[in-house]
Amino acid sequence: MTLWFAHLVKLLPEEIALLGRTGTGIAHCPQSNGRLGSGIADLLALEQAGVPVSLGVDGAASNEAADMQSEAHAAWLLQRARKGMLAQPRYAGGTFEGGPMRPRWRM
Repeated sequence: MTLWFAHLVKLLPEEIALLGRTGTGIAHCPQSNGRLGSGIADLLALEQAGVPVSLGVDGAASNEAADMQSEAHAAWLLQRARKGMLAQPRYAGGTFEGGPMRPRWRM
């Protein structure tokens, strides 16, 4: 079973470590988080802990465009604002590790 959470913008270091140890992933929704003013996920810390990070657009109430390219760009810009040059440039191109987090439906 694959477990993942959405957003997770306010995590303690021990919570990040727990996510990494258990292979629990997150769906990072930067434009929704920005619109709601809820915070910026620390992708660098999550990545260093081995947490799978996928990119999401949340829902129409907080992101009416649902455009993955602009979502990836927003993720990169917010990480640059938070971490400067430490932010991974690959986020600008939408490269995340969330592929294994996709639901696999069984009939």
